[in-house]
Amino acid sequence: MILTTLLLLLSAGPFPPAAPAPSPTASPSPSPRHTLLVLPLEASGGTTEAWVSEAVADQLPRSLTQLGVPAVSRAERLQAQAALEIPDVPLSRATSVRVAEALGATRLVTGTYAIEGARITLALRLLDVERATLSAPLISSGPIEGVMDLIDRLAWDVALAGPTPPAQSRDVLLAARPKVSFEVFKAYARGLAARDPKARATLLRSALAAAPGFDAGRLALGRLLLEQREFSAASQTLARVPP
Repeated sequence: MILTTLLLLLSAGPFPPAAPAPSPTASPSPSPRHTLLVLPLEASGGTTEAWVSEAVADQLPRSLTQLGVPAVSRAERLQAQAALEIPDVPLSRATSVRVAEALGATRLVTGTYAIEGARITLALRLLDVERATLSAPLISSGPIEGVMDLIDRLAWDVALAGPTPPAQSRDVLLAARPKVSFEVFKAYARGLAARDPKARATLLRSALAAAPGFDAGRLALGRLLLEQREFSAASQTLARVPP
């Protein structure tokens, strides 16, 4: 199922044009399936670590989904950018809104990270696409080795700021996260951030060698192999990911 879905995503063409607006007498259309789009964070300060941006852009949507908040995954965002011929680079606000509209997202999550020694601070803000309003910052800081916890705590804060309460408590969310070490998570995130496909594959395989049960890493490697048209290797990799 995962392999079939990914093949369909990779072969998909550009998004169809938006449907015409309904007439005043038409019944309201259902809410979009995806309502929140997470963008990679920008560095604030002297130290730049691209893996932090990708770590947040990857983990935060998964945690939000677990909390009952519809969110666009990192893979879906990149697929949309490719379909819109937008490169994987930092996006302007106007371009971010364009991607959000293509995906049916009504809110954007933007923000920054700052690294000082062994500590990191993540600061997120929510942009309402329709109202063009920006929330107060949501901030989480602590040792960089605990960045996975910081991301999940922010996911809880984002969910709490939404129209419905989170589906789980913060403690349940933290306990449910896959148990991987900081070194494994960093190698995985560095793999996501790597521009060179060979370097990306090496880092993802390194993470999986240390944590064979890390499904997010195996899924990322499978997607990469599909992009490189290594279909047999991709099939073998994705076959080990639970449905």
